[in-house]
Amino acid sequence: MNVFVSEVMQNGEPTALLALPASPEAAVPAHLQNVEWRYFATVDAGDAVIGLPVDGVEAALVADGYVVTTPRLRGG
Repeated sequence: MNVFVSEVMQNGEPTALLALPASPEAAVPAHLQNVEWRYFATVDAGDAVIGLPVDGVEAALVADGYVVTTPRLRGG
């Protein structure tokens, strides 16, 4: 899937990640088109960058066509 990142603290909202299927039909949902999205990476549904269980990611992609999550900072 293709992952996009929003601008930092856009409109008072925290940075978000938007994951879309890696297919020509994939599109940013209408209610998220007012956000500035930048391409970040192409990853598998279970990649740690998403930070969600793979089953939940796959189910959301099938049901909604996208996944939105907030990246978490990980301490070293």
